Amino acid sequence: MTRFWEPYQSWGNRLRVTETSCCGKYEWACQGGLFLILRHSVIGGYEEAGRGRYREARALWDELIHEHDQKHHRRAMATLASKKLKRNVA
Repeated sequence: MTRFWEPYQSWGNRLRVTETSCCGKYEWACQGGLFLILRHSVIGGYEEAGRGRYREARALWDELIHEHDQKHHRRAMATLASKKLKRNVA
């Protein structure tokens, strides 16, 4: 399943968000028996990706969350290294 973001379209059924990424960037949701991933849109509202059956949507969710966690980890390590460098220079 490709990661293609499009404007979120409600199907009239109740939207249930059951998981959220560590910082709230992504949300795992179910609506009308289909699963999807939501994120806030820069123009307001939400965008969705992966709408479909559980297995395919969940594979995309797992991929996104793994990449997202890695990004946060790299950022934290860079910040830590920068602080150590500043401490050693002082």
